[in-house]
Formats: sequence, structure tokens, C-alpha cells
Amino acid sequence: MVHFVRLLSQSSVCLFGWQVVSSRFSVSEKMATNRAMELTRMLLKLDTMK
Repeated sequence: MVHFVRLLSQSSVCLFGWQVVSSRFSVSEKMATNRAMELTRMLLKLDTMK
């Protein structure tokens, strides 16, 4: 459970990072958010495989 909470906090940091990157490079925010969601899903898959 603690690991999952840590993973969630990491993914929110990741999402925030993507928003910063997207605003800096004028990339559409939707695209950045989708990318972050993909990364989060990948992390969750890896987490469930352990």
C-alpha cells in the first residue's frame, strides 16, 4: 500500500513535469497529459508484475 502511494505521488510529479514541459515548448497540454497517463499505466503494469 505504501508503495502504491509512493507510485501515485511519483505519477503526479510526472504529470506536473509534463505540464511544465508542454507549456515551455508550447506542446498541446492534452498531448502531454496523455503521455503522462501512458507512463503512469506502464508504471502500474510493472508494479503489478512484481
